[in-house]
Amino acid sequence: MSITFGTEAEFRPGGSAISISVAVLGADKFVVAFRDLSDSGHGKAKVGTVSGSTIAFGAETVFHSASAIYFLSAAALSATQFVVAYRDADYNCRAKIGTVSGTDITFGTASLLTSLGTTAISVAALSSSKFVVAYEGTSNNGTANVGTVSGTAIVFGAATEFQTGGTNGFFAAALSDSQFVVAYSDAGDSSHGTAKMGTISGTSITFGAETEFLAANGAYVISAAALSSTKFVVVYNDGTDSYHGTAKVGTVSGTSITFGAEAEFLAVNGVTYVSIAALGDSKFIVTYTDGSDADHGTAKVGTVSGTSITFGAEAEFLAANGATWVFVAALSSTNFVVAYQDNSDSGHGTAKIGSLPTAWTVEPSDSISLSDSKSAMAGSSRSDSVSLSDVATPVLTHTYIVDVASDPSGATVSASPNDENGNGNGTTPFSRRYADGAGVTLTAPAKSGNRVFLEWRDGGGNTLSSSRALGVTVAGAGTYTAHYEFVGDSADDYLVASP
Repeated sequence: MSITFGTEAEFRPGGSAISISVAVLGADKFVVAFRDLSDSGHGKAKVGTVSGSTIAFGAETVFHSASAIYFLSAAALSATQFVVAYRDADYNCRAKIGTVSGTDITFGTASLLTSLGTTAISVAALSSSKFVVAYEGTSNNGTANVGTVSGTAIVFGAATEFQTGGTNGFFAAALSDSQFVVAYSDAGDSSHGTAKMGTISGTSITFGAETEFLAANGAYVISAAALSSTKFVVVYNDGTDSYHGTAKVGTVSGTSITFGAEAEFLAVNGVTYVSIAALGDSKFIVTYTDGSDADHGTAKVGTVSGTSITFGAEAEFLAANGATWVFVAALSSTNFVVAYQDNSDSGHGTAKIGSLPTAWTVEPSDSISLSDSKSAMAGSSRSDSVSLSDVATPVLTHTYIVDVASDPSGATVSASPNDENGNGNGTTPFSRRYADGAGVTLTAPAKSGNRVFLEWRDGGGNTLSSSRALGVTVAGAGTYTAHYEFVGDSADDYLVASP
């Protein structure tokens, strides 16, 4: 499958950007966060707006200016909010909520995660009000915390270790609103490539047993992406094989992981930066720095069948020396954004839109005419007709978090149909993940405790419906709250909770 790239757009022109991370807000909008080496290493962010294959960036916003930052990771919580976690010059690890209006960003107050420092950090969004962050904690042990968001405030749960003895890098990816995978280089075990499942209950995390995707020294550059609630892909450079670019599919059962056979996307020396994003439940994009080709910025599409991976032809987004701090994020099933430091242009922070061919549909009755070139060269004509028995259709892959709440909380709300993870009804508050365009019906009970149903409201407090059954067409992340009042009271007498 061929990849085409649009025109480059610089988010840090005239300066040098590193520690780059991208959070996708929608199919035509994203945030890029970075460390600005040209401005004392301050942490900054910009909104990128996509039109076709072009990007227009808004004004930059500084999220940390008291000192330099050294590591960062960003993740979208909704269409208008994201979280950025980072380590400052005093070894404090902090996180902030960014709120987007148009192309403007405003940041809330920083919340302290740990003062122990870290050499890596990775954030994965679980819902519009919850995320998990992985970092190095006590004695450099791999550690994770759940962050809960209220407005722009963050409260962290207890720290839970997933590894001891230090890491040489890791990456966290959410598989559902209550499970995530963390893939890491285990410095306590000769840098073996290792993964664990984390399960979240409230703000507590429990980890399953470790599983190695590289049982030798060593995996050093790692990225991971969820294909579904039970499958993910991990990519890494294989230190036992001249740092070849390698990928494996991980299949999840409960908290156990099994890995399929490896597949190489770069079968020569060697990958120095790598990033992956899922384009669907059977397709992903991997972007990397090609050390065998003067550090050109390169991308390939990987297709998954069961636990096997096949890669398409490479396409370069930077055909010069060299692309570093590469980060890729999916905008849809056919479009993605790749951000990187362009060392062929003074280290400028740069981004491009990558596109895959739009899928086409054929009917079972259609036929394709195949010409035999050898027969034609011999002066004869031959044409074979092939009847297609299956219909090839585009795969809808972009999903959004739908948050369901009630005032007061604790109401049992039905959600139909079940979401991408097979979850339906729940007790508020809860979250469900649906595909873009999905039709969902949320039905609130007539009574909750000693109160009766009044109306549904959106995340901005606007009334949506006075009917208990609310029809929603998913077009982005959203919050839907069922409001109740005491019997006999007026609408002004009940407590309105913040969405």
